[in-house]
Amino acid sequence: MDILADLKREKPSNNTLYHYCSLENFMSIVESKNIYLSDVTQSNDYDEISWVFKVARQDCYEDNYPLHTKNIRETAENRHSFIRNDYHEYEGLVYGVCLSKCDDKLSQWRGYGDDGNGVAIGFDISMFAEDFCCPDNSLYPNGLYKVEYSREKLEEVISKLFNEIEPHDAQKGLLKIAPAFKNPSFYEEEEWRFIYTPKPCPNNCDEANGIKFRLKTADKIKTYFDFPLFNSFTNNPIKEVILGPKNRTSTSCIDLYLNKLGYKDYKVKKSASSYY
Repeated sequence: MDILADLKREKPSNNTLYHYCSLENFMSIVESKNIYLSDVTQSNDYDEISWVFKVARQDCYEDNYPLHTKNIRETAENRHSFIRNDYHEYEGLVYGVCLSKCDDKLSQWRGYGDDGNGVAIGFDISMFAEDFCCPDNSLYPNGLYKVEYSREKLEEVISKLFNEIEPHDAQKGLLKIAPAFKNPSFYEEEEWRFIYTPKPCPNNCDEANGIKFRLKTADKIKTYFDFPLFNSFTNNPIKEVILGPKNRTSTSCIDLYLNKLGYKDYKVKKSASSYY
């Protein structure tokens, strides 16, 4: 049973999801015809991944928490002992790209679109096919998810999860659902994310060889994987490009640029926001 089936089944109404980025990153994406799948623990949410584990640890001791166990050994204390506090071990394990169903939202421009100077790229969701992920890596999260912000929903999923697994598998089980849940304070982002978890393998295997590195800050290197925009699931990955409210590039320039690079059947428009 896929515990996250509902979050993976739902699709945006117009089959388009938006990635807000700087103009420099936009050019890097469209020219390389790849989008970065970055380590999700390196996001601007310090509770990334760890949010699920924190809730699970807290709720293990709540009197009203519905722990319907299969085995008498599966006590709250037993589960709690397997849910560790050290979340740094997940660095470099789960990768993804953050998307939003919002096509022209001021908070997104401010937070992710270079304070309005950037671009929102509208991607055809067909390109984010789960077949890209490892078919034999079902123990870890893979695929396109609608992010859930409700703590009540998270507690419900944790309860179902704990009903299906042994206590010693609690850590792996929580990791599988962790990328699909975020702290409720981020609900405004209406985020979706495409998650890719490389299959654990020796350093010389194909997947390990696919990992790349770039400078995140002056004192830290960041790992990532390239995800191809053009794949067997779509020939037209970009459906729309929205120029931020402070972006001074003309729509005709972007149109000429994308056309020269081989993109087709897309729209280009300016943001309707009056932010300056």
